[in-house]
Amino acid sequence: MNKALQSGNPEVIVALVEELVERGALYVAIGGRSEEELLQLIKFLIWKVGDYRYASVLLEVTRITIDMYSAVFDQSQQVRAQINQLIATV
Repeated sequence: MNKALQSGNPEVIVALVEELVERGALYVAIGGRSEEELLQLIKFLIWKVGDYRYASVLLEVTRITIDMYSAVFDQSQQVRAQINQLIATV
């Protein structure tokens, strides 16, 4: 998933997410991220969650991300700021 996020291509990223959902591997792909990787994911979600073409898939990714990482939001001001922005966007 990191390589797809680095590409910055929303079609590729969403196609990968949809494939991960089909394979039951979305939680694994989202989990275990470093702060930098988490920020990259959150920034992408902020950028594209409002796009009607991707909203249904990315809202689920947003929900999972917030659920998985809510315990660590306060450990990084940068992550906390990005999460607040994501919540405001949603």
